[in-house]
Amino acid sequence: MRHISAGLVIIYQEKILLVRQAGDKDGRHLSIPKGLIKPEETPLQAAIRETFEETGIWVSPNDINSKPFLMNIETKMFQRRIIYFIARIEKHMDVIPVDHEEIKWAGFLNYAEAERSLQLSQQSVLLHLNAHRLPTRVLEWLCLNGYLTKEEHHEADLFIYNYTTKCKKDRIWDEITFWCRGLITDRNNNIKYRPIKKFFEKKQMYKFFVPKATDNFQLFEKKDGALGILYWIGGLPYIATRGSFNSLQAINGTRILYTKHSGEIHKLKDTYTYFFEIVYPKDRHVVDYGNTEDLFLIGAYDNIGQREILLEEITDICFPKVRQISHSNNWNELQEVDKENEEGYVAYFNDGTRIKIKFPGYKKKYELLYG
Repeated sequence: MRHISAGLVIIYQEKILLVRQAGDKDGRHLSIPKGLIKPEETPLQAAIRETFEETGIWVSPNDINSKPFLMNIETKMFQRRIIYFIARIEKHMDVIPVDHEEIKWAGFLNYAEAERSLQLSQQSVLLHLNAHRLPTRVLEWLCLNGYLTKEEHHEADLFIYNYTTKCKKDRIWDEITFWCRGLITDRNNNIKYRPIKKFFEKKQMYKFFVPKATDNFQLFEKKDGALGILYWIGGLPYIATRGSFNSLQAINGTRILYTKHSGEIHKLKDTYTYFFEIVYPKDRHVVDYGNTEDLFLIGAYDNIGQREILLEEITDICFPKVRQISHSNNWNELQEVDKENEEGYVAYFNDGTRIKIKFPGYKKKYELLYG
């Protein structure tokens, strides 16, 4: 992509800093402070500079979370990539735009004000302001334009969202679409259960988002099953898959839960979203697991504390877990590994980043079977 911008999401007392650019005639297309990255700049340096120019606020790098976030669009008509960072400030700062020709207004808005006035393509940043709710306007737009599917539960007030093939083709990636791979909400778009966030192979990742070669990671087997997401209705747990409450994999996942692990159900925490790989003989993809029929635990998400629960932290329930693999921290060596009748690995980094490694033999068989 030719032009890449960088910006800051600054949050102060449950309000977000937004700017009104000169071309915004009605004030309904506000933006986070952002601008193009100069050749000699890092994204973080550009984000700090642009924020100062557009708002008069200078934020020290020490007060900014260095983990980058993404807003990306690559349709035939429009391409744009914004790399942004989060700064939560505790002291009030005066907003005085330096670039008066480009910026007509800048200020802090609460969630409701921001959702009304922030341009649709940037509304995913509102998840940093309220992590428990999906913004309504952009959610409707994503569904209407075929980037997300939405399925209503046949009994409960629950809805499940999943990104589509069109979303992948147009690379509409942000904090909403990344999470919508089995994300479950209520009717008011309050998030009830979070799945595992979308992750990629290393070669598919954008510059500035690939972990450093020296970063440590844990390595796990990647099962060739269906992602199972555990949710609750009336005090009872059920399994959904990425985009459905009623898929065959979801139905069989729930059946396996109650037939093989009924003794563990009372130990499950209803404030967690548990993730499983659903494996059973009639749902064979490429890897042949024989007569294996089970739920392999991948991890969990604390819906109250808003953090991922690592596999090693889950010691109070007796489900089979995906295997942890010992490794030398040499990424190039891992890329060369190829094992018969296995899909690959998942690398998990300390900042929560996941990268998938698919074995060459698996990829070849997948292409032969599915094209």
